[in-house]
Amino acid sequence: MATYLPSILVDAIGLLTEQFQRHERRKPFYGAHELYLKGREFSIPDLSAIRLSENRTTTTKYLVKSTQTVGSARSCSPTASFGDSGTVDLSWTTYAVTVTTSDKMFRNNYYSQVQALANDLYYAFMELHDDVETAMVAHLEANKTGVNSGSSWMGTFDTTNDIFPITLANVANYFNYIRTVMRENKYKNNLNLVQNVAAKAIMDYQGAQGPGNSTNLQYNYPNMSFYESSSVTSGSDYNIISYVGEDSAVGVLDWIPGINRDGKLKGEHEWTTMSDMFGFFPEISVFKKTACSDTSLTGGATQDPTEIWELSVDLSLVKAPISTATEEAIYKFGLQSS
Repeated sequence: MATYLPSILVDAIGLLTEQFQRHERRKPFYGAHELYLKGREFSIPDLSAIRLSENRTTTTKYLVKSTQTVGSARSCSPTASFGDSGTVDLSWTTYAVTVTTSDKMFRNNYYSQVQALANDLYYAFMELHDDVETAMVAHLEANKTGVNSGSSWMGTFDTTNDIFPITLANVANYFNYIRTVMRENKYKNNLNLVQNVAAKAIMDYQGAQGPGNSTNLQYNYPNMSFYESSSVTSGSDYNIISYVGEDSAVGVLDWIPGINRDGKLKGEHEWTTMSDMFGFFPEISVFKKTACSDTSLTGGATQDPTEIWELSVDLSLVKAPISTATEEAIYKFGLQSS
């Protein structure tokens, strides 16, 4: 069980400086967060604002691509068919993590209760965002396209695993081929790439091959935004995995209960909010429960005022709807390892 016993006031102890503690506090790369947050304005009006309770269904409506027949002659009695519209019911997932504080434990400790709470909150937010990042990458994987019209000379789309592989021999053209294949699928605007961290090695090398070098590889990068994610893994068959889509291909809606936004105190319970320590979501809901606990085994006392803090947020991961069967707005590419 994790406690603050190692810093209890017993021996002569020095405190590590913040610079030496930063190695323990290093965060993963949350590239998927950055991409999904670009798509927070998913609907009009904002569904995060009008979802009044956990039990309220949230649905979006959109216009479906219509198909019209092209004729070869004019007519005095032309016919036509209507297009259609569709709906998407959103699903929500709650992410919750807890920390605790003690009054009497920290009357006999080198660290104050406030310092310990700040430390625990930092790692609680890290755990929460680790889970969210993993869920976002899983969402990209689950919603990658099963249709790809890319030219076969750049690679052959793997319809079993829904990935467009590019051979290691073509590493110099990896990002160039991605952009070209996306154009062949009619995507010609800015592309967002969520990739494993190892992709940076190729990007740094290519980025250094500028006009002054014998091999200029900077043609690879126009109209591309790159996001590193520690949750993207390449496996043994690929050196790089890239999930690719234009702006607004995916997004995230965040929501917290109204009672937390309004603030409420009821007996030993309090509902309120706080800012996201990592700066991703505007607000995180906070539920605080006060109790009397026995913390004598962890440096406290038999009658210790303690508090449990629950931090939570509801998230809905969304994607741009496409009516063609198995076609999605996210494409998966991989640079093969051999």
